[in-house]
Amino acid sequence: MGEPRNTHAHERMDALIARCLAGDAATAASEIERDGLWERLASHACLAELGGALIQRLRAQNVPVPPSAEMQLDAYREHLVAAHAYRRSRIEPVLAAVKAEGVPFLLLKGAALDAVLYDEPGLRAMIDADVLIRPGDADRADRVLKSCGCRPGADLVREDFYPRYHYERDYFTSHAPPVKIDLHVRPLRPLRYARTVPDDALWDRPQSVTYGNVRVLIPRPENMLIHLAAHAACHGLSELKWLYDIKLWLDRFGDQIDLDEVADKCRRFKLTLAVRHTLVRVADFFGHPTPARAAAVRALDQPAGLLDRLALAQAPRDADHPVAAVLVNLLCTPGVGFRLGYLESVLLPGRAHLGQLYRRRHPGWVIVAHLLRVLRGITRPLSSAAPDPA
Repeated sequence: MGEPRNTHAHERMDALIARCLAGDAATAASEIERDGLWERLASHACLAELGGALIQRLRAQNVPVPPSAEMQLDAYREHLVAAHAYRRSRIEPVLAAVKAEGVPFLLLKGAALDAVLYDEPGLRAMIDADVLIRPGDADRADRVLKSCGCRPGADLVREDFYPRYHYERDYFTSHAPPVKIDLHVRPLRPLRYARTVPDDALWDRPQSVTYGNVRVLIPRPENMLIHLAAHAACHGLSELKWLYDIKLWLDRFGDQIDLDEVADKCRRFKLTLAVRHTLVRVADFFGHPTPARAAAVRALDQPAGLLDRLALAQAPRDADHPVAAVLVNLLCTPGVGFRLGYLESVLLPGRAHLGQLYRRRHPGWVIVAHLLRVLRGITRPLSSAAPDPA
């Protein structure tokens, strides 16, 4: 996708929504009313997957909403309630089966936050379930998910690319429509973090919570904060809902979080820059930070190296710039042998992956598939930079 046609307008809508969510709805509503933005704001909030949270916070602050905008927000929340119930009913049996087989796992992101932060249905969209396992359990987890009827997503470039180099694999339940489960072996995507973030980084002293009818584990407050913030930064801080998640997490657990531990882990994991960028952005959107948020930013005020900066700058661009992603991964990832193995996998993909790129079968089809793959890598940045059609 290209850049938004009107970035300033997009950011203004985000800022108005954030003010309403942060408790400043009355003054924000005056500006919205003055400029005739209610319907546009409601539409933007729904596209940002914050429509349910927005109408809840507006009502909690006794802010009147015009009927047209109110109907739009209420309809969106009702949709979320139904979609959430459907997805949870499909995910719960899979999680129960993984647990019954003795495969340790942590719930991450939306599913974990749904179990802890969001006390009412329809407040947060959950598109899929992010499940973190240890790399050594990837084969066992694969067998369990397949026994539940889940099918894996597209084949990666080589059979060993996951879990050795790639951080996750998609699975889809057998229902119609299917529900996606992202099976993570590492919490973050950039290849650099496969070497700087230990496999057990989020596993110490996890919290036990209830997800539907299943008892599951989620990262404890310090580890969840690090993961939420680093994940948002790796995606370019592009989603207001992720920043709101972090704001709520700090509101709920800020007095329990050991900020010295957070700062120490971020320094050891090379995540200081990513986590600090996100916490500053949260403060920008949601006003003056609480003492916990301000202290967290101060604790992370540490210099970052060039490779940290380069890896973080590239991370949001990986999908649209695959060649640059490979080059940055090779430059920024520690370990010569690890990088050479990664490069071999990228340059010499398996036949299953090539067969997905080029489905015809004839003598020399593998060569054609290789050429097609190179051509796509070259042309994708050009197509992504093209303006969106009117």
